[in-house]
Amino acid sequence: TIDILRTHRFKSASVDDPYYLLAIMDEIYNIYAVENGKRTWICKAMDMSKHHDLLLNYYSKDRLRYIYLVRDPRDVALSFMKTPEGDCHYYAIAKKWKNLQSFALKILSENEELVHQVRYDGLLQNKDAVMKGIFEFVGKRTFSKTLRRGSVQILKRVSEVMRSAKSGQAAEASSKIS
Repeated sequence: TIDILRTHRFKSASVDDPYYLLAIMDEIYNIYAVENGKRTWICKAMDMSKHHDLLLNYYSKDRLRYIYLVRDPRDVALSFMKTPEGDCHYYAIAKKWKNLQSFALKILSENEELVHQVRYDGLLQNKDAVMKGIFEFVGKRTFSKTLRRGSVQILKRVSEVMRSAKSGQAAEASSKIS
């Protein structure tokens, strides 16, 4: 058993404790970030909003940040219908999207300072300005007087990220599925 909780304020060693699983996930992401020369990381799983209270207690308001992508739900459903995993039926996708929106909107109403809204159309029209806003919102996250990995991913300088985002493999792949 990996006892990664020994250095965290949550000392439970029970796998039934949700903090145990979150601590394992956090440590895996942290190790991966360090091994790849990154300062921090991001989890883009949309259903993490269902666990906001757990995340807020674990990471605190100093570290936790959300990027809320506002997009036409019809476009979301059409995009997800093309993915190789998950339910590809329009109704199921729309139902899941609506459910996740209720969690996201609750976070937005209760902790607005933790949420940065990005309009998908705005991102397509002016990537540089939108990305600059995201980087300013995220900023540097510190924990225990040291730069701490977690909650968001800052890969390179903004200019490098923008250059690679416009022409890289990920941009090409995402243009095919979006």
